Parts: sequence; structure tokens; C-alpha cells
Amino acid sequence: MSTETQSPNIERVGVVGCGQMGAGIAEVCARAGMDVMVHEIDADSAERGRTRLLGSFDKAVARSKMTEEERDETISRLTFTTDLADMADRRMVIEAVIEDEKLKTDVFTTLDNVQVLVGVVLIAWASRPIAFCIGDALSNSQVINAGTINPGANAGGVLWQCLLQSICSG
Repeated sequence: MSTETQSPNIERVGVVGCGQMGAGIAEVCARAGMDVMVHEIDADSAERGRTRLLGSFDKAVARSKMTEEERDETISRLTFTTDLADMADRRMVIEAVIEDEKLKTDVFTTLDNVQVLVGVVLIAWASRPIAFCIGDALSNSQVINAGTINPGANAGGVLWQCLLQSICSG
């Protein structure tokens, strides 16, 4: 087993879905210094997610919440993909797709086959019945249901940061 696999530090995160929830999660992770890969179903959706994130960063600059240099550094930590297999080098994948049982099951089955390095998959927004169905789709991954923590809200962002720091520190 490689030392990288044994390391508790999570520096590479994947986010599946870049709607409001996924974009907020990707933003929190990128601002925390993580290398973030965002997955969307197609190129148009990925571009909409990217535009959503850039708009949020521009607002943060305008409100003096971050400098232009910090914005540019944060943006440089974001990549976008339409292929879930690209998540293979991620230490953690956070799922944030729409509340659709078949879609979520397909995402988790694919992620399970990709075998994320640490195997921790967070369900960003899932009702309890769907969360149980997802758990059945996974054999190689640990599942943590983060419930309805909104990363865009002030308290939600803080909770996501605490959750990620807790996981990252082992």
C-alpha cells in the first residue's frame, strides 16, 4: 500500500454536480486550498457551473471578502470534467446531484467502480430512503450523509469547513 493511500490529508476532492449545492461545496473546498475536480453531466452544464463559481468569486472580490489574487489562485484549483472515471485520483468525492434515485444510484455505482483512493463519499443532499438505496450500490466506499447543510449560507459554509477539516485530519 502506498504512503499516499495511508495519508489522512485530503488535498484532492471531487464534487459531482455543480448546481447551487455542488458549486457551494466546490467553492468551500477550493477556498480551503484543495484541488477540486467538478463533474457535470455534459459540457453545457459544466460551463454553467463554472460560470456560477466565477460569479461567486467576483462577488467576493467586490465585497472585499477575497483579493483578486486569492480569486485567481482559487480558480486555478478548479477543474471540470464530464467523465466520472476522472475522479479516480480524488481522495474524497462529494455527491451533489439532483434528488433522483436512479441518477444517484448510477453515480455511486460508477464511483464505487472507480474506487476513490480513500473511498469516502459524501451525500450532499439526500432524503433518507434514497441514502439507503445508495448505500446498497456501494461496496468499496464509506458513505457519510451530510444531509441538508447548505454550503452557501454562512453557517452552512462553516459547517462544511468543519466537516471537511474533521475528515481531512483523520
